[in-house]
Amino acid sequence: MLPLSPRSPARERCSGAAAAMRALLAGLLGLAAALLISCSSSGKGLIPASAAGPLESDFEAVQQTAETANGDCTTTEAALSKTAEDFAALPVSIDAGLRYNLRQGIANLRVRAHEMCTQPSAQSTLTNT
Repeated sequence: MLPLSPRSPARERCSGAAAAMRALLAGLLGLAAALLISCSSSGKGLIPASAAGPLESDFEAVQQTAETANGDCTTTEAALSKTAEDFAALPVSIDAGLRYNLRQGIANLRVRAHEMCTQPSAQSTLTNT
């Protein structure tokens, strides 16, 4: 068994998938942080805790489906659609700036999730020589 060369296609696929995963996780952390900071049961313009829970679950579902998609983005797209629905269902009383930031974060999440879900799972192929 020969070690993978630094520029082998398998190593490049793994590096690409790892980079996409890091980007997706960074995007999710940013969204989660914004959500936690903006949650409140009584603060004017903030996200009610009852509305934040579904969005947090949606973000986790997007991450999980994107990581396990193996090139098939069907379930990731469904999770992203549910995220969009839950975002659209937020109360109109939420601050416009906060709503804008969440919209931008979800758009970024969509891009990162698609990068991740289109990646084939890293498979190592061994060649006997």
